Amino acid sequence: MSKMKSKLGPAMMAFLDYRSALGYSRTNYQEILNSFDRFIVIEYPGASELSGEIVSDWLAAQIGNRGQKTSCVRLLGEYLNSIGQAAYVLPRKVDNTRYHTYSGKSEAAYIFSDDEMRRLFAAMEKIPDNSSEPLLGELFPIMMRMTYTCGLRPNESRLLKCANINWNTGTILITDTKCNKERIVVMSPDMLTLAGEYEKRRALRSLDHEYFFPKWKGGVFEPCVIQSCFSECWKRANPSVHNDNLPKVRIYDFRHRFATSAIIRWINNGAELGAKLAYLQAFMGHENINETLYYVHLLPEHLVKSSGVDWAEFNEIVPEVVTW
Repeated sequence: MSKMKSKLGPAMMAFLDYRSALGYSRTNYQEILNSFDRFIVIEYPGASELSGEIVSDWLAAQIGNRGQKTSCVRLLGEYLNSIGQAAYVLPRKVDNTRYHTYSGKSEAAYIFSDDEMRRLFAAMEKIPDNSSEPLLGELFPIMMRMTYTCGLRPNESRLLKCANINWNTGTILITDTKCNKERIVVMSPDMLTLAGEYEKRRALRSLDHEYFFPKWKGGVFEPCVIQSCFSECWKRANPSVHNDNLPKVRIYDFRHRFATSAIIRWINNGAELGAKLAYLQAFMGHENINETLYYVHLLPEHLVKSSGVDWAEFNEIVPEVVTW
């Protein structure tokens, strides 16, 4: 039985059932909609229709995780419209600026330069020995290279299981995903060689662990440990910059760099960007093309204004793509 008490409760439960049937995790939006339902009961007890006023007032009262909350109420409105019920659909421009959390603060995406990437990976090769985790210095550079070259989310490499790597095809089955939708990514020849050499060393040590990047005694590293190691490498890669002036970076910024590098390469090669973005969407595991189009915002200004790209095509899909 539904725990939702508002008149919109049954519709929200039906929406959750619909998303679950499509293969998405029910828990992603369950807590958000429970909160939304409680708000409606208190502030709009007689409401039986999802209105713009309800959505706006609820979002105005929210503090954290606004991106997922705006996405949730937008998808709810779209679902209700699709089954013939009148409902307000939140415009996509409401959250066309994406921010991510770093140490409790909101930080914009950081795009590493080629030189910064070289220095950062060089620093990763010189991680000090860790007596409690002797494997960290060896596996961390491999984990980070895989994260970058395969366009993975940090948790997707951190939680990678040995059984999900196909050494014959060089492919990786990604199962621990943001939207709980599996996908397959392909390692480059260099990455496959590097990962294969690391796997041989694992075998020599008889490390029969479930995870490809395990802790010494088994299990996986905590996210804070991996991010802390990443931050320390970033500091060592920039010894002349005081910590207060050093940009705050996250492992997730590798994913931004991967996506923007691919788009820039396609533009420079004169490729049909519309078709290529669909491939990028599938490879990166984006729920919809709008998540992929976000990376257009991060391109250098001269590329965004390139005459070789038909931006009108993208304006028809997401009008705000180039209005930053």
